[in-house]
Amino acid sequence: MANSGYNGARNVWIGKRRTSIRLEPEMWDALEEISAGTGRDINEICTEVREATPADQTLTSALRVFILGYFRRSEDDRGGSRDLGPEQASSSL
Repeated sequence: MANSGYNGARNVWIGKRRTSIRLEPEMWDALEEISAGTGRDINEICTEVREATPADQTLTSALRVFILGYFRRSEDDRGGSRDLGPEQASSSL
């Protein structure tokens, strides 16, 4: 990452409790995109993910899994394929 000073931490509300979550900028961008697409704010999404997360899993990990799952389902809903050949996989890096 070009901006090595960016720590990626933001405050969010989980229910009535404020907490700090540290995610990569791309993950925050993805959460904002999900928020815009679903009409729910990031606090609501984080609360829903926390409530569905086992006690032994961290919220940041759960959010990454949620984001990945959301976009995988979106791709499937559009009829896309996640099976990339070597050419497509290397060009998307």
